Amino acid sequence: MSNKKLIIIMVGLPARGKSYISNNLAKYLNWMGLKTKVFNSGNSRRSNLEGIQTSDFFDPNNKACATIKENISIKTYNELLNWTYLLGDIGIFDSTNSTLKRREYLVNESEKYIDNKETVFDIIFIEVKCNNKTIINKNILLKQLTLDYKNTDNNTAIEDFNQRIKYYEKIYTTININNCKHSFISLDRDNDIITSKSIRGGRKTIIMDFLLNLRISNFPIYLSRHGESLHNVAKKLGGDSKLSERGAIYSRLLFNYMKTEINDMDKLTIFTSSLKRTKETVALFNNHTPNKILDEINAGVCSNMTIRDISEKYPDILKCRSLDKLNYRYPEGESYRDICIRIRSFIYELESRNSPILVVGHRAINRVLLAYFLNINVKDMPHIEINLGEVIKLTPSSKGYIKEIIKLED
Repeated sequence: MSNKKLIIIMVGLPARGKSYISNNLAKYLNWMGLKTKVFNSGNSRRSNLEGIQTSDFFDPNNKACATIKENISIKTYNELLNWTYLLGDIGIFDSTNSTLKRREYLVNESEKYIDNKETVFDIIFIEVKCNNKTIINKNILLKQLTLDYKNTDNNTAIEDFNQRIKYYEKIYTTININNCKHSFISLDRDNDIITSKSIRGGRKTIIMDFLLNLRISNFPIYLSRHGESLHNVAKKLGGDSKLSERGAIYSRLLFNYMKTEINDMDKLTIFTSSLKRTKETVALFNNHTPNKILDEINAGVCSNMTIRDISEKYPDILKCRSLDKLNYRYPEGESYRDICIRIRSFIYELESRNSPILVVGHRAINRVLLAYFLNINVKDMPHIEINLGEVIKLTPSSKGYIKEIIKLED
């Protein structure tokens, strides 16, 4: 599949959530090991043009501005093609792409770009539809954070952006699924309906699965390791040991902390692994959902051993793992890459919920989750610091998640 490149072309009126979807999809695909990058026409316009472009700039009858805007979009798309062709796996073109003429041009450009039969650009259109004023107005408020409305008061910015939308509505043509010759996904955010056509193969299926579960969450996610276990005390890897006395104390500290954070504890969803040390950590909570998917990395032949034991019995394992901790798989065990694949369905579970969530997991599991939510390079994933006695609070914001570390133990 390395020679088959995928181009995702977003379609939709302004303030429908295209950029939110594009950025979250790119984050997920990069986490899955697919080199993905978003190319946003609006960002390119703001970088290339001085001053503020008011709604008049987007008037289709303003031929001079329309030409400037079109040239910037074309340049951005060609940057996408060049990057994807040379470096990436998937390029996402985040723009309105409102007309049939524009979309046909983008397809033709991608076909002209290929000068050999070894590399192929495959195209998938993702159209976002929404008429819900609450969602649109919320997205307009986020637009005020861009350079388009720097030093502009709220009412003026909202009025100007609504006029911009009206200009786009005059020329907008939705995709006709029956006439579309390429893979196509339509997201109807008003009715929570997804329509698709020609979604086949691994990458497109991964994209479809993610979009089926993506929701905008207003609640934080809390990540914690289990309390100290007997194996932690003995410095042994893996296993299924119980909590130590200190671990039992942490269980109480975690319970008390969550009570201060969550007004209605019945609305808190708690996930643990299937192992004793995580289940004992949440024993004071009313309910939790154990899931074997969240079990610690399988250390294979090194399970229940100390680092010293491994260095004496399997010195090559420590050496090889230190060279590539991301991809190295313990004999009869797992690698960090394996964990990403293992917990993929759990990511869907988290993305589909709009309620506070507590995950009590393990060091490797929480590293993988944190790398996903904070969009950390997967190469750095195995080295993220995850300590006992701490809660990591992830609060959603307009640009992703904000990380806060709460130490419950000295």
